[in-house]
This record gives sequence, C-alpha cells and structure tokens, in this order.
Amino acid sequence: MEPTIKLAKKIQQVYKIKLLKKVDETEFNVQETKFMKKSTGSSLGDIAFIKKKSKDSNS
Repeated sequence: MEPTIKLAKKIQQVYKIKLLKKVDETEFNVQETKFMKKSTGSSLGDIAFIKKKSKDSNS
C-alpha cells in the first residue's frame, strides 16, 4: 500500500527524507474513478442539477 502524494510529502518533511517517486505521477486515476458517472441510471446529484438548470432557464 502506497501513501497518497499529500501524505508522502508530510512524511518527507517530518522525517527529512527524499521521495523516490516523482510528484509528476499524480493521483488523477484514483480521483477520476471516484467522480465518473455510472453507466446506468442517474444519481440524485444529476437529477437536482438538471432540475435547477431547467428552472433557471425558465426565468
């Protein structure tokens, strides 16, 4: 198990060590999977956003 980049930087500062992995390798892959839409159905957030958007366009 690897620490997150943020945690690794904190560990680096506390223990005065050097990170072996470059920071260029960010955690976008992890975050993309968290925020990707489901292939089927809608979430409550999708429905609320659509209703709000359509309500604003009628005004």
